[in-house]
Amino acid sequence: MVQKGNKRTYMLKFRYLIEVPENEGIGADARRMQYAQQIAKQIRTDIDTNLESVLGRIPNHLGWQSSNITVIDGEYLNSGRCAVCGMWVTDVDKPGLLDDLKRGATVGQRLLCWEHLPRDHWFFANEYT
Repeated sequence: MVQKGNKRTYMLKFRYLIEVPENEGIGADARRMQYAQQIAKQIRTDIDTNLESVLGRIPNHLGWQSSNITVIDGEYLNSGRCAVCGMWVTDVDKPGLLDDLKRGATVGQRLLCWEHLPRDHWFFANEYT
């Protein structure tokens, strides 16, 4: 948040998860990234097309600032799916939290989102929820 005079600027973040079909062979990762980039471009185009009708009612909107693509099911990232509901989460008990994912933790051998963690888990003693 940046403060200027009597104004404050807020950044609104929206996260969309997409699953890209598996491609085998040489260049598969590059083809998957290209596919994800095409989807992101289409989403951006659709948002830009409709943004003025939504934000036109909101004074002082500053417009689209940035976007990025992160592969969250990479082998070395702190991410996985809740064993109960399948929501993507990052494990609060491991290093490398991914800020853009919901929090969860491993209980026994199962990764659980905060909604499925036992209520006596230490996680609930913090302000994450």
